[in-house]
Amino acid sequence: LHLSNDMTDTSEICSLLLSDEYKGGGNGLLLSRCRFMYLDEFRKHFSEKVFAEMRGVSDTQGRSPLWDALGTKFFDMEFSEADMLSGLGNKSFIAELMPKYPIYLPMLPDSARAVIGRVHDNTAPALRMLQSEGFNFNGLVDIFDGGPVVEAFVHNIRTVREGMNRHAMVTRKQVNLDVPADERVMVSNRSFRDFRVTTLPMECIGPDTVSLPPEVAEALQIESGDPVRLAPLKDSGMLTKHSYRSSIPGGASKWQS
Repeated sequence: LHLSNDMTDTSEICSLLLSDEYKGGGNGLLLSRCRFMYLDEFRKHFSEKVFAEMRGVSDTQGRSPLWDALGTKFFDMEFSEADMLSGLGNKSFIAELMPKYPIYLPMLPDSARAVIGRVHDNTAPALRMLQSEGFNFNGLVDIFDGGPVVEAFVHNIRTVREGMNRHAMVTRKQVNLDVPADERVMVSNRSFRDFRVTTLPMECIGPDTVSLPPEVAEALQIESGDPVRLAPLKDSGMLTKHSYRSSIPGGASKWQS
């Protein structure tokens, strides 16, 4: 393992929280994937490549085998405290205290080696979602718990690639909004300061416009004629079904194995 800061100045996809009362019905997917719509819309504010640190293996008491075998030898603090400081952006202590020389894996106990590059069971769904978006393991692991780091170029992210532009058309026609997640698309306004995203049935998409019920238009704070952006909520073949492809406009310290 070699200490690395290759992801310095690279935009990071961070964790998110969804209250239990709102889980289900595609809300988690919406909250996760709408971030990529924002990245797409305002690319100049982000790096061309983005990454995500995946939570590594720890037990029910929050103890990390890699931290117990390695981190405790250099940091006079608990894993939870070091992880919190790093998450708050206070990373200077890492470079100050971690060794500059390679860590040889045979020197680590089996329990520590076994978790390098693995994700916590609760994080596996998030990793699968990112992989479906085109994120790939880049050879880096978290310095504390050994969780993998995945990355993607923004223009290669599936939500970005499959996005399309339309103009809003507010309609009084009755629209059944209660459809399964794989029959819905994300629709966003294009406001930097008040970015909003919700979902709509795919049947609302037309060649040039997307039909919005008044309550949806109000939620997005848009009117008829305003530009909107669409993207699939799930891997639903939105573009194939509608055949309306539009043109798409053109760190942290880690271990490297």
